[in-house]
Amino acid sequence: MGVFFDEEKIFLPVFCLAVSVSLVMPATLAKASNENGDSVIVEKEQYIDEFGDTVNVTRYLDSNGEVIQGTVEKGMIPESEGEFTINAAPYWSASSSISRVWEKWSGSPQVRIYGNGRSASYTSSSKKTYKAINTIGVKNTLFFGSVVEHSSSKTNNNASTAAASSKQQSFKIPTARWKSQSNHTFKHTGYKSWYPTTTYTDKL
Repeated sequence: MGVFFDEEKIFLPVFCLAVSVSLVMPATLAKASNENGDSVIVEKEQYIDEFGDTVNVTRYLDSNGEVIQGTVEKGMIPESEGEFTINAAPYWSASSSISRVWEKWSGSPQVRIYGNGRSASYTSSSKKTYKAINTIGVKNTLFFGSVVEHSSSKTNNNASTAAASSKQQSFKIPTARWKSQSNHTFKHTGYKSWYPTTTYTDKL
């Protein structure tokens, strides 16, 4: 889904629901449109999670305010390990998302929920150029409430990305929230390994 921002933004205060989460940037709403010209609202916020990591949240809403897709992302520049190196450190990005896809399954066309996990390595925090590392991986698990719906994983060597998607297995009455949780792996010679967890929980 391509998204193009216009200039109109609305700033809203956001109140944290957990003591361990600290808000560092107020939520913003921006009008946008997708590749079909449909109206889309993009909601963004940023907070520090219980691990001390800065988390960026992006939600895409339709004209009725319903969430179409949501993503959480955290990134870091790994610490060097051992001898000093003149090579620039990579930038590692870990993300989880939930998306809705209209497709034919379970006997009839209907919306299907997907949980997605992605690990990516770049040359810098601008995230314009990928950088291959020794090992990069991700395991994604899709939950309905506290129950595991599906999971999948992917590990690549000498690569810059790894992605895994889990999908809704059966029709559900919306009595609980969908949650996409990913466990990531980043390993490269000369730098401390990183094993973050990212979680995106859908709104009811």
